[in-house]
Amino acid sequence: MSQTGLSAIHLDIPLEKTPVSRFITPRQRCELYPGTRPAWSFCFIGEYILPIRAANGLLEVKDESNQWQNLEHVVSERTGIPFSHRFAVLAVGSNACPARLADPDKYGNFQTTAIPVLHGWINDVVSVYTPWTASYQSVPATVMGLTGARSKLWVTLLTENELQQMDRSEGRGISYGLVELPHPAIQFSIEEGVRIFPISAYCEYASVGLCLKDSEPGIPILLDCFEVAGADLPRMSQEEVREAISRVTGDHLSLEEKNRLLLRDYSVPIAIPTGSRKLDGFSFPSQYSSLNIKHY
Repeated sequence: MSQTGLSAIHLDIPLEKTPVSRFITPRQRCELYPGTRPAWSFCFIGEYILPIRAANGLLEVKDESNQWQNLEHVVSERTGIPFSHRFAVLAVGSNACPARLADPDKYGNFQTTAIPVLHGWINDVVSVYTPWTASYQSVPATVMGLTGARSKLWVTLLTENELQQMDRSEGRGISYGLVELPHPAIQFSIEEGVRIFPISAYCEYASVGLCLKDSEPGIPILLDCFEVAGADLPRMSQEEVREAISRVTGDHLSLEEKNRLLLRDYSVPIAIPTGSRKLDGFSFPSQYSSLNIKHY
């Protein structure tokens, strides 16, 4: 694992209320894409995050008085919206970075916010690089279906308004599309057997991934900052993939020209998970995910 992999992205900090300012977004340091975050699940509440744990078949949050409370009760009381009215949206890139969630184009301007961001395992899904570089100089990620793989990723539990805001910030319909992953075939699991489905995910709109190998056929590249089992694919850190792109595109081209070259010569079609349902326009997923939190 490279220094810009797991050790640099997931910060080893205690389970306690933590200022968002502790974390770094890719817009601050592009080589740290997808942004730093704690090694535990958390609830984003604006300027701070609160730790979340699974205990006795329930999700609990350590509140601002340092006491463990029922997550559903705390979130519902803070937002005025029932906990059951939330959609589970997979975060394969920067959307699980607390500082990114606090940006003005995300939820920095929301007056009352409590977004659970859960860290766990999902089956048959991996995070791979897109064949283009963003304006802030990071190479973003997209979701890819891979049968037999297990990835340790993140899920955000969003209200309808929060999902609409995520749509705007992700450029849904332009840069990314939203798909509903097949359920219960694909589930997100955290400790103590808590499982969540259905789950939605943003996929790169052209459904192609980055390939910097000369072999035929080309294969996509995994982000090395996420744990993955059962995926025989190359892995790169953000720093490594940026260096590889620089070698094939050179420094004389504009960002737009580099992206055209990558899309033309260094991209490979990728599949969304089998059985996924593409959502038209700006429609919502078919049902709230929190209604299907199962305790085993």
